[in-house]
Amino acid sequence: MKRFALKITLFAAICLAALSLLFVLPMDKKINFHFIETDCMAHGEWIWERLQRSDDADFLFVGSSHTIRAIDERVLHDAFFKQNRSGKTALNFGYCRLGNNLPYIFFKEFLKTHRPPEALLWEIREAEDRFSHPVFGYLADREDLLANSTVLHPRLLSDWWHATNVRIQNFKVRLGIVPPPPADSVALARKFGYGESPAVADPNFLAQIKAKIGAAARPRPVSVPAFPKFWLEKATRLARENGVRLVFLYLPQFGTPPPDPADPYFQGFPAEVLFPPHSIFSDPANWSDEAHLNDRGARAVSVWLAGRLADF
Repeated sequence: MKRFALKITLFAAICLAALSLLFVLPMDKKINFHFIETDCMAHGEWIWERLQRSDDADFLFVGSSHTIRAIDERVLHDAFFKQNRSGKTALNFGYCRLGNNLPYIFFKEFLKTHRPPEALLWEIREAEDRFSHPVFGYLADREDLLANSTVLHPRLLSDWWHATNVRIQNFKVRLGIVPPPPADSVALARKFGYGESPAVADPNFLAQIKAKIGAAARPRPVSVPAFPKFWLEKATRLARENGVRLVFLYLPQFGTPPPDPADPYFQGFPAEVLFPPHSIFSDPANWSDEAHLNDRGARAVSVWLAGRLADF
């Protein structure tokens, strides 16, 4: 029995040493971003390719698919041109699903290869998601993985599992077991991060969603939960260190009541909050489904936003 226990202990020690070695070896971030190429319309792959381009951005947008489908860089650039600010540029780094530790990663990666933007526009919604983003573990470096573990959250183990998995993939590429990511990618053909959608949601369906939200309405939390607050604070520090103006952009789902800017929830944020007109969000013709704007809605938000950014 003792011999068996010794073997188990030795095996566990070897596995732990091997995993520790994986986290010490350098990573090729291109492999990490391409490892999630089938996720979110290959948006991670596109973001990596965009990070390699030399052109900077004055306004960097980060958030969920709400941002992907709400911020049309082409509309913003046209508006900048009409404002005699044709040199100004915007970039949409939204990514599907929730978890604000991933926007932090994208902001950090952008700063590594480009001059700091004038402003980082960070998506906020009715309330902050309390979980880690599902692909955070694939893209985070050791420092951010460790930081992510200092605040308990339900996806802690899956983050480390994904981090181990992608490091094994890095190791396989270095050994020639699997081929490296392609030098050319279909993502190179995409210039912008905006996700087009001409679809218009069924207004009857949206009315049901609005009624359901109204019936289940609960008081808004008076403060941001510990996990998302931790990453908001990290983003705030990183922005301050690089002279970037941090702005929160409110992008709710359909049927949400108009926000009150004086609400303690919004006042608790250490940044200015931009609230697009509620008339945009209350118009069923502006939505492709209950969570995402369509091209008409995105244009309305982007035109309004260009006017606000003119003062920056």
